[in-house]
Amino acid sequence: MLHCAATDQFMPAAEIASSIALNRVRNVYVFLTGKPQQSLHTSTCVAKRDKALDQQEFEQKLQDSVGVERGPYLGWDTCNKAMIRHWCDAMGDSNPVYSDPDVAATIGGDGTGVLAPATMLQAWTMVGFGGTHPKGSDERHPVPALDILDAAGYQAVVATNCEQEYFQAIAEGDDIKSYSSIESISEQKTTALGVGYFLTQLMEYRNQRDEKVGEMRFRILKYKPNDHTHSEAG
Repeated sequence: MLHCAATDQFMPAAEIASSIALNRVRNVYVFLTGKPQQSLHTSTCVAKRDKALDQQEFEQKLQDSVGVERGPYLGWDTCNKAMIRHWCDAMGDSNPVYSDPDVAATIGGDGTGVLAPATMLQAWTMVGFGGTHPKGSDERHPVPALDILDAAGYQAVVATNCEQEYFQAIAEGDDIKSYSSIESISEQKTTALGVGYFLTQLMEYRNQRDEKVGEMRFRILKYKPNDHTHSEAG
């Protein structure tokens, strides 16, 4: 045991040697950097504060994208009888308003063409396998927040629900275009799949007369998969 003058206590020699070595390290740090060395507790607090600020800036960037509209996104084809027939065949829908112009005229058609099923709303402006819209469309991504989330590591996605609302019929010969905006982004959520954000995209559909024919809300979860999800996928 040795007497420590700084504390006026008797301490084990090894403990005093360790304390001297630590002080030397601190002195070298101060000499090299010109800054007092922070304690481990202080460094941890600063790191937590910086992380919280980074998270706030990230979430503010997400919220800044809410309500920003992009478009128009044009359809590759004018609303036509062939695509309507293919859709009805696939769905098993034999409603004559989709195949007989005279019947369609009884509920709003002009007598020269058929009406399209309302549920085809999204189909007219989808990109298809090529991944592009026709010339004249907005070339920007319709949902800019997805790039922000991807860059932050929220790269997994799952669709949660889709809602459509119809305002007027789409008829054979109509040209449909769509506009996209982000209606809402949730606060950070912890789910069974992982930590992430629920994002609701609002699509507005208009015809060649710029009349609104329908809206669609498409909600997804962008998340970072947790370890349990990774192990199941493997």
